[in-house]
Amino acid sequence: MLFALHLAVLGQGPYPPRAAHLDYRGQTSWGEVTGCAMKILTAHGLGHPPAAQDHRFLTARLAASRREVWEGSVGAHTLALLALHSS
Repeated sequence: MLFALHLAVLGQGPYPPRAAHLDYRGQTSWGEVTGCAMKILTAHGLGHPPAAQDHRFLTARLAASRREVWEGSVGAHTLALLALHSS
């Protein structure tokens, strides 16, 4: 699903509709950030407004880290920034 989302963001495929209903809570910290970003990007890509609680969650998670790159995960950080930029 993550690979399909990357392709969709690049305009090379459809957005995976299952990602719009992703339950990211309770995962590892980077898994929560990645899942939340996927949910926001998919909503945007399908023409729906992202849920406000997802936007707040992602913003709070990124702000909570003291590292320049969130928790040292370039992939999660980049996807999260892209999601926040698109919403």
